[in-house]
Amino acid sequence: MNFRGQRTAILLLVLLLVLPLTACGSPNNPDAAAPFLKSGLSKMGQGKNEEAIKDFTRAIELDSKSTLAFVERGFVYDMLGQFPEALSDFTRAIELDPKNAQAFGYRGATKVHARQIDAGLADLTRAIELDPQFGWAFVERGIAYTTLGRLPESISDFTRAIELDPKDVTAFLDRGISHIKLKEYNEALTDITHAIELDPKSTYYLYTRGQVYALLGRVSEAVRDYEKFLRLWPADAQSAEARKYATDYITKNKGN
Repeated sequence: MNFRGQRTAILLLVLLLVLPLTACGSPNNPDAAAPFLKSGLSKMGQGKNEEAIKDFTRAIELDSKSTLAFVERGFVYDMLGQFPEALSDFTRAIELDPKNAQAFGYRGATKVHARQIDAGLADLTRAIELDPQFGWAFVERGIAYTTLGRLPESISDFTRAIELDPKDVTAFLDRGISHIKLKEYNEALTDITHAIELDPKSTYYLYTRGQVYALLGRVSEAVRDYEKFLRLWPADAQSAEARKYATDYITKNKGN
């Protein structure tokens, strides 16, 4: 199960155990908001993001102090690329709970997505200060460091995320990419191979490992990964550039 699926399942369990699912119409009523929170989390887990936003909005109407509803609605807005709305929701959650590591972490990630890198780093660092076990924040801060070219710091953060969760496939992949940028190709190969072992269905990882093999001069292994990538990833606009690169490499090098 990926991070999004894990966090949705955990939050649903928290709601079931902690919040009674009764309804009444009074303002700022957590009991009335709880069914909408539960429904929103379920719809988010199913990829029904617009419907999830409606549920979280209704939960906020019923309980305007629901930090969870603001955080979750902000998370969905971020996934949809609606960064101003996401930032507004995370900021409101922080106003309601200034020690909410999740709200700081998600706001930081959204700022990075919106190219506000330095501000995003500050929020992600604050999230880690509040919760040193928040592995996701280490990954996101590592990505921000990579964007800034601060590669040793990115590797340090990805390594910490892996220590916290040895099955964090994103941390292995992104640490591998940082190693590539540092021309540490053997280290990159180890990390990306481990990412493939954790998530064998990801064709993007195969393409990335093919690049590392090519950089190491291991031509037959690069060809093998590129051929598998081309078989498994359908031709579409998203994959067009990678498919052309892989096809050209195979044409020039197969049999060498």
